Amino acid sequence: MNMFEVTSIRLEGKRIVYDYNVTGEWSKYFNNSIKFWVEYSEDISGIPLGLAAVPLVCNVIVLASIFDAKIVLPIIDKNFYDSIPRFMNGFARMYPSLSFNYKDVILCDNIEESAYGTDSDEADTMAFFSGGVDAYTTLIRHEKEKMILFTVCGADIWYCNQAGFSEILRKNREIAELHNLRIVSCVSTLRKFVNNEEIYSYIYPIIGDNFWHGLQHGLGMFGLSAGYAYLFDLKRIYFASSYSAQDDIKATCGSDPSIDNFVRIGNAQICHDGFELSRQNKVSVLCQYSSTHHKKIKLRVCYRSKEGENCCECEKCTRTIMSILAEGYDPRDFGFEAYKEEELYGNLLATLKELSNKPKVVTPCYDAMKKRYAETHSEEEVPDEMKIFVKSELPDVLAMLNAIRTQENKLYISDLENRKEKVYYKEDYFRNYFKNRPAIYSEICSDIINTSKERKVQKVDYWIGNHGFALNKSEGIDISGQVITISKQSKDITLEGWAADFVNDKPLADLIVKVGDTFYSLNYGKKNINLGKRFENDLLAYIEYKASFPLSVFQTTDLNEISFYMIGFDGNEIYRYPAVKYRVEMK
Repeated sequence: MNMFEVTSIRLEGKRIVYDYNVTGEWSKYFNNSIKFWVEYSEDISGIPLGLAAVPLVCNVIVLASIFDAKIVLPIIDKNFYDSIPRFMNGFARMYPSLSFNYKDVILCDNIEESAYGTDSDEADTMAFFSGGVDAYTTLIRHEKEKMILFTVCGADIWYCNQAGFSEILRKNREIAELHNLRIVSCVSTLRKFVNNEEIYSYIYPIIGDNFWHGLQHGLGMFGLSAGYAYLFDLKRIYFASSYSAQDDIKATCGSDPSIDNFVRIGNAQICHDGFELSRQNKVSVLCQYSSTHHKKIKLRVCYRSKEGENCCECEKCTRTIMSILAEGYDPRDFGFEAYKEEELYGNLLATLKELSNKPKVVTPCYDAMKKRYAETHSEEEVPDEMKIFVKSELPDVLAMLNAIRTQENKLYISDLENRKEKVYYKEDYFRNYFKNRPAIYSEICSDIINTSKERKVQKVDYWIGNHGFALNKSEGIDISGQVITISKQSKDITLEGWAADFVNDKPLADLIVKVGDTFYSLNYGKKNINLGKRFENDLLAYIEYKASFPLSVFQTTDLNEISFYMIGFDGNEIYRYPAVKYRVEMK
């Protein structure tokens, strides 16, 4: 039987320390070398033990429910205990593919009444504050309540990164002073006491998300507030929304009104704040507040930087920069001092490609911002390289970029075969999206070709064929030099061959063909082990293409040539090699 037995709960200075044993098959999901603890910046030594148990339970109960485990405790807070069925029901509704056995998950003979009172003259509300868009919007919305700000180390900044967290806390203190608010903090091992790799292997194939984002980061963070719920006798604790009721696609997330608003931490009620606002709405609130109150807002959104700065290149930075630009403001006035206009397009392509197979995540984040950008910029004001993003439907942009990402993932999978690492992706989901949307596909291909940088013709060695492209098999056509002869008696035309980026010794991102004024996919990236052997490079086993077309495609009256475009992506920009063209004759 799976068990999580807490043998003692101890207060050591400002830290709550737990002794516990994990037994059963599920023990592999916990880190044997790092135990769970939480340490506060303020003295919480008088906290009742029942409430002191809450931080640990909040970070274990979801896993215990999934793996049908029991949490054995000497004592637990009654208000929190009574709220368990209500907030766990939210998880169960959100993830019907998971079985949550949360009834009687807690085994405890001492349910402690939440009857404490500290007579604190501080504010009775608190808000989790990271310095990001969501948290800063919550600050502004409730600024008049004179609430306490709460910053956590151990979530996006690891608990052991003292230098990085000190810098973040310094900046958050400046923000607190700017708004005449008090700020407190804590450090915890909440993300390190579990074995995230093992949990990911189990959870991701079922819910399409990792444990932290999908299940832990709301409830797990709420538990950490227990020390301050006691110290300040809090009545409300705000937690900023990650998504919005306005989102066309409902993204699943461990923080949601159906979960958060039912959690009680002692006498305090968790309040999921700002759900009615999209992220673009929140950026608009921040921009207008800054302008109206003449206060500079310094956001901290970056997950890549470890020192509290915004790198201005990662997905989170790029998305926020675009949102500020969409409102007509300068990102450099909002904490993005390193922002460079000339690098934005490359960063945007890279960030959309990174998430292109996750439309439920991308669409809520980018769709409102894309629409706002189009509202605030005339067609003449939109840079040419941004038009593909502003003019096209977001699913179509993602579909094209996913074709690139899918090809790169195939290479990644190949490279990991010997190490037996698990990587999950949907092979050709978005390629198939275009089968009934040729006009959309053609428009996006045209935009990419018109905005990508053309590189020199490939001239590497005798293997490269026609500048890295080979049309070496066909049905219904004869090939002589750069002339393709098509028989009018044919029913279907099949094009088959291979193409690669021999300059960089790797496959292309994609290969497309233009027939007349229309672009078509060639289903590039088929596996052919013999090609890998031929070029003495395992990665070049993924460079084959094959596509069939009805004869009608080639019967355009003014058709006299077809062109093949080799598209590459180097992590920063999309590029292309000069088109390989064939003159067409119909006989």
